[in-house]
Amino acid sequence: MHPRSLASLVTPLVCAIIACSEGGGGSRAVAQGETGAAAAATAAADGPCRLTVGWEPFEPYQYRGADGTLTGVDVDVVRAVATRVHCEVAFAEGRSATLLRRLQRGDVDVLAGATRTPARESFALFSDPYRNASVTLYVRKGDATVQRSTSLQALLDTGFRLGVREQFVYGETVDSLQENPIYADRFVGATLSAQNYQRLLDLEIDGFLDDPVAARLAIRAQGMQEEIEAHPLPIYSGEVTLMFGKAAVNPSLVTAVNAAIAEMKSSGAVQDIVDKYTN
Repeated sequence: MHPRSLASLVTPLVCAIIACSEGGGGSRAVAQGETGAAAAATAAADGPCRLTVGWEPFEPYQYRGADGTLTGVDVDVVRAVATRVHCEVAFAEGRSATLLRRLQRGDVDVLAGATRTPARESFALFSDPYRNASVTLYVRKGDATVQRSTSLQALLDTGFRLGVREQFVYGETVDSLQENPIYADRFVGATLSAQNYQRLLDLEIDGFLDDPVAARLAIRAQGMQEEIEAHPLPIYSGEVTLMFGKAAVNPSLVTAVNAAIAEMKSSGAVQDIVDKYTN
């Protein structure tokens, strides 16, 4: 998700983003002893809470459907959480790098599908995880049986050129390799995932990293099933969160959001949303 800017973000962010002013509905502290929906209601009781949701095209998590309607796993989760904490939402499209800068300035306050990292903790608060995420390596058809390295580092040692998205977190192993100057020229950054598919076919890179669900949809949509395949080398598997900018969001809003996420996970609402877009 590039020289090294990638390892500092978002899936993903792409990234759906929630913003709530500190004086808005999310600023009131949750009363002691309140839990669940009651805590969420208290957190939003001071006045109108308006959430600005930033997003970047990344199907099936954030994208416009055939009718132009904004939809996706993260979009639906954000809308459902906002309803539970009594906040209004408005959406704004942008690139992940731009959205991350806006998050740090306080113009945008939350990124959906975000991975928690120590670097981000200096300017962000994180919700509890709400869905799983993973990363897979993709190569040209036939190369998966040729490139038999037992680790990503060993693969890079062969001169392998790896396509990645700027401001996207791929897990600790990839992040540490990107920070290692020995491998700096092995990583080729792209602002959008779609660029990596064409670069692979144009022989500009030897492989790229992507979310396997998003990649399956993209490969099928572009008719590349006979040109691109997944490599068996394990890359990353983890969980993603909503990332709130400390510049504008009160921790009490995050407390309310966590209560809403817990209720949605317990009731199966989150899984229903995930299944809707991935099955």
